[in-house]
Amino acid sequence: MARTILGMIVGALVASLALLGCWYASAKLYPLPTSDDFATPESLSAYAAGTPSTAIACILGGWALAGLLGGWTSAKIAQPHRGAAALVIGAALTITVIVYATLMPNPEWVTVVGVLLPMPFAVAAGLLAIPRGES
Repeated sequence: MARTILGMIVGALVASLALLGCWYASAKLYPLPTSDDFATPESLSAYAAGTPSTAIACILGGWALAGLLGGWTSAKIAQPHRGAAALVIGAALTITVIVYATLMPNPEWVTVVGVLLPMPFAVAAGLLAIPRGES
């Protein structure tokens, strides 16, 4: 049980780092405005509407990469419960996407794709973490 909890904690940390790295890449490609009134809902909506496709691709890639790396790490450490550990990471990332969608206005298709990405990647990572010959 301790390995499973440790796996989920380390997997969540790895997923967070992967997500932050992709967000950093997105911010480098498309920097935030420096105006004083940027924190208003109208300016956030205008910023999100003008976000280029490369920045959106970094964000969506971040959700997938976080699911893959976090799910694999958690499943690799949590040997007795590999699948459950990977599923927890995928579920946590899905909840994170939903919270992000409520806080940051984005096109609806970004939210839909973002919700659909983490879980399959985390499950696939959990399957990849199973050593060959073990079921």
